[in-house]
Amino acid sequence: MLRFAVRHVYMTIYEHTVLKMQDLGWTDVGGVFGSKPVTYQQYPIMGSRDESKLEPNVVAISIGVEDPPRDLELGGYMRSQNVSLFAEVYGENTAIALSIASDLRDIWEGRYGKLFLPIMDYTAQPPAVVPGWELELGATSRGEVEARFYYQIVRSAAELIYNDEQY
Repeated sequence: MLRFAVRHVYMTIYEHTVLKMQDLGWTDVGGVFGSKPVTYQQYPIMGSRDESKLEPNVVAISIGVEDPPRDLELGGYMRSQNVSLFAEVYGENTAIALSIASDLRDIWEGRYGKLFLPIMDYTAQPPAVVPGWELELGATSRGEVEARFYYQIVRSAAELIYNDEQY
């Protein structure tokens, strides 16, 4: 059993997302559409901090509900667990927020790379792949939050597939 598994899953999706957003130019000064660079945080935007002090073009990535693990009918110790992923976007204007959220959705749908991400063990230095553990990115949606300007949310249903005996 991998200790702190959800933390490793979170850091794997977080690092994958940040690297893909960098590849798309969102962290460059004057990047996409001449916007301010995107910054990232590991805590929710809504309700957790003073929203009036938010800098524009921030992305907050978080994990929601984890369903109970279930055995896969492949024999052995293969298991599967559904995990909800969320990204909150606060942009400098509606168009930029929508563009950032759309790229996040496309990343999580595998349009800019992998649909299956190997889970990394972040207790190892440097981080190493956990054998037999991967995250399958799945159906992703993007939407706005009513009565909040420049704010978008991206949701994804991912599936963690792992060998419980192997690690």
